[in-house]
Amino acid sequence: MSTQKSTRENASRIKGLSEAYKQGGIGGMMKKLNDDMDAWKKVQIRVAVIGSSGSGKSSFINAMRGITDPDQKGYASVDDVEETMVVTEYPHPAHENLVLCDLPGVGTTKFPKKKYLQEVKVDTYDFFIIITATRFTENDAWLATELSKRNKNFYFVRTKIDQDVFTATTHRKKSVNETVEKIRADTQKKIQELDQSLPLTVFLVNNYNTREYDFGKLTEKISEDLPSLRRDAFVLSLSTITSNVLKEKKRVLQKRIYLVAAGSAIAAAAFPGAGTAYHLLLLKCEITFYRKQLGTDEKSLKTVSETLNIPLNELTKITGATSTMLLRSGVAALVFTVGVGIETALDFVPIVGNIVGGLTAYPFCVVTLRNFLNVCIKEAKKLNKTLYERVRSTQL
Repeated sequence: MSTQKSTRENASRIKGLSEAYKQGGIGGMMKKLNDDMDAWKKVQIRVAVIGSSGSGKSSFINAMRGITDPDQKGYASVDDVEETMVVTEYPHPAHENLVLCDLPGVGTTKFPKKKYLQEVKVDTYDFFIIITATRFTENDAWLATELSKRNKNFYFVRTKIDQDVFTATTHRKKSVNETVEKIRADTQKKIQELDQSLPLTVFLVNNYNTREYDFGKLTEKISEDLPSLRRDAFVLSLSTITSNVLKEKKRVLQKRIYLVAAGSAIAAAAFPGAGTAYHLLLLKCEITFYRKQLGTDEKSLKTVSETLNIPLNELTKITGATSTMLLRSGVAALVFTVGVGIETALDFVPIVGNIVGGLTAYPFCVVTLRNFLNVCIKEAKKLNKTLYERVRSTQL
């Protein structure tokens, strides 16, 4: 989205908050603010995932939703050897409006080409993931061509790249980069042989470690291709945290700052003297949202700890926990905002008064949230780097 368009959207939303306050007071404005902030939760995104039995469809569906535990509700079984015969929907466990759909393959007795698009209701999906663990087929090319005719976005995904890399580096003494690029080139060559009009971009993924290869590039490309509100909804629904996803989440979270700041400013103008309390309430809610989105909140760290068998206190130490300490003392957070470090900020708690009262609420809130978001992004990057290295070390 262009900067000008984003600015227009923010201006329109801020005007909406002002109108809501005039009509319904602080309660009306808060309802409008919450509705605008949560608008993405009401956007349904349906993703079609298509591939033959054994292609890695189920593990891909699990990876996209951040599910690793076979006992977790909604886990797509990776042991099924039968071909998919009906469309099976897998909602995201935390964001049910993001639904990944396991579709039957094209060209089978029950789903011949002639009736396939009608049978699977092709127009009900936002985009398509065409998966293989080996080579794409004529049926895959036919489907991609038909989707192009309907202006439907689709993405070629080559799974199980980790297995190929292991075999090549262990038994054939090939380097990782050499192996990956050969697989990419061979896959692209096959696509071109099938239909020269098809795009040659192919995403190589390891469904069990989304931090390596092209998983992050895939999610970034998908988000770029989606229209504005759907794009934001898709990004905020992602549980998989890669460097590409972090970049996208930061972009979306930055857009929220101006809306929250507007709410703080309107409330400060309506209730002089109560600015600090209201500012801290919004601050706490938004920073909590940041941490949950970026995977550095206590619940997310606990899940990582249990999944990878890493002590929870070690993960907390890795992130630095600056955001946690600031959250526990709202006034310290305000002092931190104006340019002092975390230790100094905590020392100031007993003597800080109504810091917002002497400042303009809107710009102060903007600066506060920008600083907080930067802190959270740094923590997420540290965690992401450590987890990538830890998973890689177990695969060597």
